[in-house]
Amino acid sequence: MSPKKDKSASDPERLRNKYRRAFSWSVNRGNPGKAHEAAGMVRLATSEYPDILEGYLSISRKRKSNKLALSKLQLHMLEDIVVQEKSIKSYKEKLAAEANLPDRAAEFIQSQITLHGLIANAIRQIGDGMAWRAFDYDRFTTRILCSHPVKQTILAEGTVAELGHWAAINDSANRRAIFNAVTNSIAIGDVTAIHDNGDVELIEVKSGNAKSRRLIRQKQILRDAAGVLTSGSGVVEGKSVISGVLPVTPKNHLGGLRDLLAEAGAKGWSAALLAPHCYVECADFSSLRDFSEQAAKRKEVIGAREGWGDELVITASSIDIIQFVPNAAPLTVFPLDDRTCVDLVIGAKAYTTSINLLQVLGYFYAAGWAVDHAGKEAMAATQNEASFILRKEGFVCQLPPADIARLVYELLSPETLVEECELLRKMGPSIGERYGVWTCEGEGGQWN
Repeated sequence: MSPKKDKSASDPERLRNKYRRAFSWSVNRGNPGKAHEAAGMVRLATSEYPDILEGYLSISRKRKSNKLALSKLQLHMLEDIVVQEKSIKSYKEKLAAEANLPDRAAEFIQSQITLHGLIANAIRQIGDGMAWRAFDYDRFTTRILCSHPVKQTILAEGTVAELGHWAAINDSANRRAIFNAVTNSIAIGDVTAIHDNGDVELIEVKSGNAKSRRLIRQKQILRDAAGVLTSGSGVVEGKSVISGVLPVTPKNHLGGLRDLLAEAGAKGWSAALLAPHCYVECADFSSLRDFSEQAAKRKEVIGAREGWGDELVITASSIDIIQFVPNAAPLTVFPLDDRTCVDLVIGAKAYTTSINLLQVLGYFYAAGWAVDHAGKEAMAATQNEASFILRKEGFVCQLPPADIARLVYELLSPETLVEECELLRKMGPSIGERYGVWTCEGEGGQWN
């Protein structure tokens, strides 16, 4: 019997990307989507372009402390995104102008739109990785900076002025800059300056002196974000949020994921229970040929989780985060080789994770925690802010969907969540029971 999925518990669909810049498609949860989208993915995966993306990613990782190298890399990325955006615009105009195109011609054009959109998105995911490293993997900073929807494109008016300010910062001492449009995750301001001491400066660049309601609103967003980042607390997307650093080194199953992806690369498909609560399937679509053989193997491996029965299970795929999921680390910081990361980003490879939440709760029960509410009840009691409401010795801790996303996408071990909850309990109700976005002290050690 297949496990049932309770979307109300913490469905990653809730986290789907309202933050994306200009990239949208319907591929999700292993669904191949429309034929032209699948064709675009295949065309990209079998082209020479993944080599270019691999080169970008390699430089961003190996030269992460070299300001000049990262500046030059951003310029190449920027130029490349412009090419993709111009191509998308041209293809869309052709579709609009020629209403009587044959179906095959129209599908080809649509597949090209998907292909160029995937390339631009992959470049921005590399930019997201640069941002995560620049912020020293501080989840609170990245979460605040992506907290406003943005559809900005590099073809937009004002890019030249933004580039001038970006260049001036990179030419100065003790600061480096990220051009926000080469990322998905920095959606506030145009340029982000990172000081050597770790301070973050958000900059909105205007090409003229005109004032407007939009400008005033943008300035207010910048002030609010800067205030929250400085104080570590404030209102984000209508919620009162507190942050801090917990003395925790996260445990995860990313090593098991790496092994499964390598096996999939050789055989086309792989799967395993990486832990009693965590089942993972991996596919390499360039190697997946004998579907009948893989189907038999899949049935055999899935038998290992038949004991889950009708328990509370959620499932999500790496394909979900090809667009952008704000509560998950970008694929470009995963501790995998450069090409594997690129293949995940463009959908040439994928992994699907199923998490048994009752097994997860077992870790909390073992540590003396009780569950007040779970799933739909917890979501209803907290206006969709908690998947579980836990209690220990009078202390109440709400487990938000963001933490479930970490279990699913990042293969975080539930032991880490238990450890975090114990630390929050020791802080007392005035801090520990507030909605928090917490960064683990050892966060950077698990990423590349």
